[in-house]
Amino acid sequence: MSNREYEIKASTPSQVSLKNLRHCAGIARTGDAVDPVAAALELPRAAILALASTGNLIVGVGAIKRRRPGYARQIAESSGVSFDPNTSELGYIAVDPEHRGKGLSERIVGELLAKHDGALFATTSSERMSQVSHQRLAETVVNPRADLCCVLHDAGFYADPQRR
Repeated sequence: MSNREYEIKASTPSQVSLKNLRHCAGIARTGDAVDPVAAALELPRAAILALASTGNLIVGVGAIKRRRPGYARQIAESSGVSFDPNTSELGYIAVDPEHRGKGLSERIVGELLAKHDGALFATTSSERMSQVSHQRLAETVVNPRADLCCVLHDAGFYADPQRR
């Protein structure tokens, strides 16, 4: 299946059926660094969702999570990267294993960045995602509409666009 056979669409959780939200949580469960319980609880509360689909089948998901100042403050303190605790978080980026390797994660992130105005932070504990982020962070941060502070837990990599 070519990359063009996939559609990426942003929406609010209220525009997504409960059945599809559950399906998205199932996809998130397959991700390396996604807490499946948190994803099931938080996807319906997200500010924005981006869904990757082919035909009527959702094969990928990503979110700009609701603001959680206490959590953001903890991440800023533990990472040593300073950012406003009211910064939204980019997360729950996951693609069904059968559809990986087609650039869908990047397209999901791109759609979320296009729909969000302002700074974001992201975290991961996945070594695989750390490697992807090392390779692609510069491309992501260049988005003129949003600053992205990427904090990679346990991977020894922190990037703060304000320090560039």
